[in-house]
Amino acid sequence: MKRLYTIILVIGLSGALFAAEQPTNGGKGPLGEPKDGKGMMMNMVKDLDLSKDQREKVEHLRKDQEKEGREVGKELRSRHQALRKELAKSEIDDRKVDEIVNQLADDQKKVLQEHVKYAKEYKKILTPEQQKKLNDHIDKMEKKMQDRHAGEGLMGGMMGGPKHR
Repeated sequence: MKRLYTIILVIGLSGALFAAEQPTNGGKGPLGEPKDGKGMMMNMVKDLDLSKDQREKVEHLRKDQEKEGREVGKELRSRHQALRKELAKSEIDDRKVDEIVNQLADDQKKVLQEHVKYAKEYKKILTPEQQKKLNDHIDKMEKKMQDRHAGEGLMGGMMGGPKHR
């Protein structure tokens, strides 16, 4: 089950996370992969030997996913900012914090539902062999992410882990 969620999140986040403007890392993505402005999913599918029709369908899905991801991403960033501001106040309004947290939970549910929707659509486009190859790419990426963040704990490097930032 964890693997399914990982696959869904990787595929879904490729549009949602990389749709928003992000600082560049010398033309590299967060895992050191080359960035071409089309996100993680498009970089992974390059090696899948897609037909012209498949490439067009994947590109169309990617654009739709980016558009939806941008909209939800803006809501999430706005709500996170509101939560940070509320928590920074000398007197915290617990009712307001609960309200923002509930809104964030609703937004995150939307994101997960979006990920599932697009994961199903991508799966319809790919052959079983291409799906296996994509799963292998995802496994490698997941391993890189685990290695990169090993020992960081729940709050990542922010809490003094070995990769303290």
